[in-house]
This record gives sequence, structure tokens and C-alpha cells, in this order.
Amino acid sequence: MKRMSSLAYHFGVKLRFYPSSKQKKIIKLNYDAQRFVYNSYVGRNR
Repeated sequence: MKRMSSLAYHFGVKLRFYPSSKQKKIIKLNYDAQRFVYNSYVGRNR
């Protein structure tokens, strides 16, 4: 079993943000594009 002292440390930061309506639209567009690309890739590899 590994000891904690031998493991690499990974740090994370939790952030919370409150986007404006314009920023929400941009986030949605980016997410929709990502979903389209992912689904296209999965569909081609079946």
C-alpha cells in the first residue's frame, strides 16, 4: 500500500460564478457545440 507521503499532491479550487444573460447564452452555445462534436464522434465510431 502506498503512503500518503509518496503520492503527488493535486490541488483544486471551487469557484462559483453568476453569469449574466449574455454570458449564459455563450456558455450554452459552447456546450451545444461540444455536445454536437462528441455525438458526431461517437456516431462515426459505432
